[in-house]
Amino acid sequence: MPIPVDVQIPYADEAQIVVDGQANEAMWQSAPVFDEFHAYYPAPDAPVLGETRVRVLTDAKAIYFFFEVTDPEPDKVRAHLSRRDKIWRDDTLGVYLDPSADAQRGYLFMTNPYGVQADAVRVANQRDMFSWDGRWKSDGQLTETGYQVEFAIPWDTVRHPANAEQLGLSFLRATSRTSQRSGYPRRDPNIQGILIQEALVGGPGVLPKSRSLRLMPELTAGYTEEGPLEGRWGVGGVSPGLTFRYDPNPAFATLGTVNPDFSQVESDASQVDINQRYALYLRDKRPFFTEGSEWFQTEFRNLLYTRSMVQPRAGVRLTMEHQGWSVAMLSVVDSAPGATVSEGGGWSDEDLQERLASASIIRARRAIGDGGAVGAFYSDRTILGNGLSSRLGGGDINVRLSDTWIMGAAAMGSRTLLSDGSAIAGPAGTLAFSHRSLNWNADLGSTYISPGFRAENGYVTFSDRLGFDGSFGRNFYPTMSAISRVQLQAVGGEFGLTSAGGWRDHRVGPETEIEFGNGVDTEIWAAHWSELYEGQILTGVDYGKETQGNLTDIFGFGLGYEGGEAAYYDEDNPAVGHRHQVSGSLRFTPGKRWNLLQKMTWEQLQLTQELAYRGYVFRSTAEMYLNRTFWTRLILDRNSFSEQTLAELLLAWEENPGQVAYIGGSISSVGAISELAQPAEWQAFAKIAWTFGI
Repeated sequence: MPIPVDVQIPYADEAQIVVDGQANEAMWQSAPVFDEFHAYYPAPDAPVLGETRVRVLTDAKAIYFFFEVTDPEPDKVRAHLSRRDKIWRDDTLGVYLDPSADAQRGYLFMTNPYGVQADAVRVANQRDMFSWDGRWKSDGQLTETGYQVEFAIPWDTVRHPANAEQLGLSFLRATSRTSQRSGYPRRDPNIQGILIQEALVGGPGVLPKSRSLRLMPELTAGYTEEGPLEGRWGVGGVSPGLTFRYDPNPAFATLGTVNPDFSQVESDASQVDINQRYALYLRDKRPFFTEGSEWFQTEFRNLLYTRSMVQPRAGVRLTMEHQGWSVAMLSVVDSAPGATVSEGGGWSDEDLQERLASASIIRARRAIGDGGAVGAFYSDRTILGNGLSSRLGGGDINVRLSDTWIMGAAAMGSRTLLSDGSAIAGPAGTLAFSHRSLNWNADLGSTYISPGFRAENGYVTFSDRLGFDGSFGRNFYPTMSAISRVQLQAVGGEFGLTSAGGWRDHRVGPETEIEFGNGVDTEIWAAHWSELYEGQILTGVDYGKETQGNLTDIFGFGLGYEGGEAAYYDEDNPAVGHRHQVSGSLRFTPGKRWNLLQKMTWEQLQLTQELAYRGYVFRSTAEMYLNRTFWTRLILDRNSFSEQTLAELLLAWEENPGQVAYIGGSISSVGAISELAQPAEWQAFAKIAWTFGI
């Protein structure tokens, strides 16, 4: 449960703190010090490497943190300049800030020793969502004894009550060369959850009203070998856009956008995309969709998949929070809607061609108990002009049964109109139990998806499946320094039936994870599997191993292998073949400004009498940083399956989310390497965006 701490955070109307990685201002001397850090991973309560001290103070504008680390081997501290959210090979410091002190939502703010930022938002009993980007300041520096970092988190960056009498805080530190993570207050390994174990301290009290209106105009330009880039409204390839945020009070937020540029800035990494039963799942980093996205999560996974909203013309989202209640609404007009991803069929690309789609979601949630919640979810997707529509609704609940057990359940139903005038409908539901303790972990669950259930605003690929899954594992903490933790999952797997009671699929087998004392992690697994495809039961055995880690401050690596038998998804002649996949990565960071990364995956599937496929995907990335704000990147991609080669160059200035400038371009060609002299497709683009507070 949250831990009350008899500490009052000092408050001033204007602290006049300069965020420079140093605690030179006089007010820092009166700030309370938190220094009782305890290790929680990989071995709970192991001796902490060095010392960590944190000081905290607040004023009317922000809350400030100053971290100071004393490392027994300061020359081994790992720190590099990098992009936001790309600091995981370095030593890091961070804080979970819960402004409402109710253990329902925490904002995670982290930096490496140079102040490069990573941030996320976490809802109770869920995982960190690093797609969220907040506006805050940080700076840091290496010292003779370790390093020190300073944060300033504006109050208008986080949702907070008007009267913040208490704050929930949880500090953390990660040491890259040993993979050790420590924190304050102590995390009890026999209590599942982070927020539920936060420290409650005295807060600033009544906060003045923040800026209620924020305007984020942008201007983009795009051109190809055929002329101006199409898809958004504009003139001659130049397109303006506007996003605004209006918060009339701390409990209510409105976000709207018109003609937005939703480019991802970086092309999606190449993947082996042949012989895939389902469409690839791609992560969304577009700010309009990530703001407040934590409240749209339900116990039934992937009911909202914002990458299905490909090219919005306009959108609006509203969020209201009050006394344990939260209501979130999202509505978007999309000019390039995607087809159904469910294997059971639905809307095709032809049904949606040159059509606009209206996508709307409403989510209501009420906090209950210690970190639990009960909620409702509604989703509507309508294709304008042809009468196609899909509506989905239901409820879910998450309850903490004990310190170690959490239960989640959901019941949903949908109805979808098809292009031939018919309709399909059906229910879906899930029930899951999760156990975490020092030595044991277990997961038990069941999910049902009826033949007629569709989530057109989501990513639910299965259809007509009653599935059961479970795992049971044991954690070991060897006393030897070479190995920090061993997790043995002796029993684990899943199986499914059709709604008629026929066999659907199964996968069962052991898995082992070993965390070495030098930060290298290895996973080994094997499984027996089967699945129903096009009326046939395909079955086999597969196995694999994956190892990754940072050998030194300069070199990092990853190496994986998967082998055994795999399904070949040919609709006319499905079969089982022998599969080999080898993947590898090598990271080279010669100094703090350069980052060179090579990734490649080679895969082959051999059928009884023929080779189904063989090929590779390769990505080489070179990044150079002048400082935390200015950087440049070159990407080279090669996919031998599609015979496509791509080169992409980007020059970037990133001050804060919403304050950016990009200029870059790409060139691609299809064909064998020896034929790259043939005419290629190219694209050039530029973007500038700013933020104004009123």
